[in-house]
Amino acid sequence: NGFIGSHLCAAHLSEGNAVLAICNTNSQSVPQGCTIVSFENAGEMFFDQLFIAIGSHAASHEEFIKQHVFLQQVIATLKFGRVIFISSIAVYGNHSTPINIDSCYCNPSIYGQAKLAQEFLIKSCADYVIIRPTYIYGNGMGKNSLLPIWVQHALNSSKITVYGNGARWQD
Repeated sequence: NGFIGSHLCAAHLSEGNAVLAICNTNSQSVPQGCTIVSFENAGEMFFDQLFIAIGSHAASHEEFIKQHVFLQQVIATLKFGRVIFISSIAVYGNHSTPINIDSCYCNPSIYGQAKLAQEFLIKSCADYVIIRPTYIYGNGMGKNSLLPIWVQHALNSSKITVYGNGARWQD
């Protein structure tokens, strides 16, 4: 029902797949064509693939704890073949050199710490994939994200101001 989940649903629908959407809030964000299933009823079903995209960098400590508890319930309750978990590069924290899969964790933010804790739960599953995107952007993303801020600034002032010394590289 969030930015990533709604786009994943739409992509799978466009490929002709049946999509069952389990959402905590904002069921109005679930694309038309998905079947919305309550968490209570989902325990009776089997999911070939279970995509989990939970959390926002803007969430509070209390919200991260609630997400963690919910994720524990999902893993313990639902029957699935493979779980695909959308995490974040925020787990790596602050680095002055390029990061890769073998990089150490260096003082991650509370969001990065929450994602690491969620990954820990996911690794208890028999068949899982963890994806750590660098930056997700597209239609419908939150207005407080970098690209929408730049676009809005460009529309309002006809210029884009980028801070920094150019040392940061991102794919």
